[in-house]
Amino acid sequence: MLKKMDILETGEDISKHAEDEAEIIILRNAIKKLSSRDQTIIKLLFGLENTEKKSQKEVASYFKVTQGLISRRKARSLRRLRTEMERYM
Repeated sequence: MLKKMDILETGEDISKHAEDEAEIIILRNAIKKLSSRDQTIIKLLFGLENTEKKSQKEVASYFKVTQGLISRRKARSLRRLRTEMERYM
């Protein structure tokens, strides 16, 4: 069975794999605990909440920062999301 964080990291639509609505709620709440900038980065990179999925390069351009910075913030945010979700699962 794939974990929701594994699905998120691959960029697949998590709702297609949802076994339990509670897991989606936990993920949404975990995302809300990120900084507003990190929330936006995650939403853009994974196409969440009706946003079009963007590449790291496109997100970097949007924020006028380097792609490396977006990569680091993505990695840090995914670690935080994984930790938060593991607390509830």
